[in-house]
Parts: sequence; C-alpha cells; structure tokens
Amino acid sequence: MSIVRACENTIRGFLPSNSTGPAKLECLDWKRLGIMPGDIEEYNLDTSQKGDTKTKAFLAEYGSDRCVEIDALPREMIEKRT
Repeated sequence: MSIVRACENTIRGFLPSNSTGPAKLECLDWKRLGIMPGDIEEYNLDTSQKGDTKTKAFLAEYGSDRCVEIDALPREMIEKRT
C-alpha cells in the first residue's frame, strides 16, 4: 500500500461516517510535503531506518538508496513549506 493511501485510510478512520457510507476526504485540504535531497545534508537527517516495510517499499518504488520521514525536518521548516 502506498504511503498516501495508508495516510488516507488512517485519517478516514477518524472522520465521522454519514448515512450514505464512509466519510469523504474532500472536506480536507491536502498538502504534500517532501524532503529534498539537499535537506538531508543541510539538516543532517538520519537515513538509517532500513528495516521498516514501508521504507523498503519506498526505496524499491522510487529507486532510491535513502529515505527520511517528513517529521525529521525541523518544525519551523515543515511550517514554512505548508
């Protein structure tokens, strides 16, 4: 399962259902954030988490040899990008 779908499924679980079925995600304002290659060096981000299944799937899907979660960035940088 992709990271986006996993997030949507998790968030959908917190939204109230309505009489016609599961909650709609259209009521949310989605913003995609990402780590840029330069961020890893600039903020000295840890790229060592290689055992996680989601990490392995990401590395395979994008042909990368390193992966960092968005919350590894300093909070101020995340807020600036949103």
